[in-house]
Amino acid sequence: SNYKNDRVRCFAFFNLTPDASQEKLKNAYLYFAKVHHTDKFAHLPKEHQVLADIQMKRINSIYSFCK
Repeated sequence: SNYKNDRVRCFAFFNLTPDASQEKLKNAYLYFAKVHHTDKFAHLPKEHQVLADIQMKRINSIYSFCK
């Protein structure tokens, strides 16, 4: 895959277009991180906590690539 397509998919993950500002990207990241933060799943069964952890790692990784 090429960088441009990866970047488009990266921004799409956060429901943004590739021309979105860094501020919009950061705000989208913070929203996703808040919604999917592992602490929100602490009261649920272990499998939910594991899935939340995987999702948070994915969110962090994609955000790191986008910014």
